[in-house]
Amino acid sequence: MRTKRWSARLLAVSLTLSLLPAGALAAENGGTGSSTPPAYVWSGQPVPSANADFYFSLPPFAPSDPNDDAQVAYSKLYNLVWFAWLMREEFVLPFADVPQDSWFYPGVCYVYRQGLMSGVSSDRFAPDELVSRGMAWTVLARMNAANPKAEPGMEWYEPGRNWAVEHGVTDGANPLDNVTREQWVSMMWRRAGYPESGADLSVFADSGQVSAYALEAMRWAVSIGIIQGSDGRISPQAPLTRGELASLIVRLVPVPR
Repeated sequence: MRTKRWSARLLAVSLTLSLLPAGALAAENGGTGSSTPPAYVWSGQPVPSANADFYFSLPPFAPSDPNDDAQVAYSKLYNLVWFAWLMREEFVLPFADVPQDSWFYPGVCYVYRQGLMSGVSSDRFAPDELVSRGMAWTVLARMNAANPKAEPGMEWYEPGRNWAVEHGVTDGANPLDNVTREQWVSMMWRRAGYPESGADLSVFADSGQVSAYALEAMRWAVSIGIIQGSDGRISPQAPLTRGELASLIVRLVPVPR
């Protein structure tokens, strides 16, 4: 078994290096070929060095400029190799309802290993269950290295809500209501510093269903690949499931500032 695992590691490394586009290694060092790592941002601020492992340990996303097709292709390849050869060799999820051939498997692996989401029991992740607003706040707080653990006497969602309100992510209302796809995207967009995007939502048949407050957020999410649509639709009003949440999170590939 140990020999098989090391063989998988070596094969993954070989595949990654053999398919590496010219200049990709330099791009990982800020495009200069120096040994100084690029500054990564979330909400417009550099990622603190103390939290570097949080962002880059599992999976080892390759930094990419979303406007550079070669770098984006390399990042996608890097992630594909990781999941195809390393993750499935080295790590087995405890959840019986997350099979390896499921579309949400990579996302669940990521959020579970990173401590962003846990199961609803020791052997169930419940990928089809809906996400409440309180759960969304809690997960987003964890994504930003906060520890939204409730103290005795507090509702479980209060620390996450307090964090989200403090950082301008939400008004904190209706913590037990289901969160929609556009609401989750809007929370991420606000935390990312309200970035602008010129993405054309009209290519989706249901773009007219996007609420006015969520338009810029959905454009941003589409432009960086967080929202990709299904059957030509982005379903902005649909309630978010746990499996979808995990998949949306894993698409947040850090990019150089």
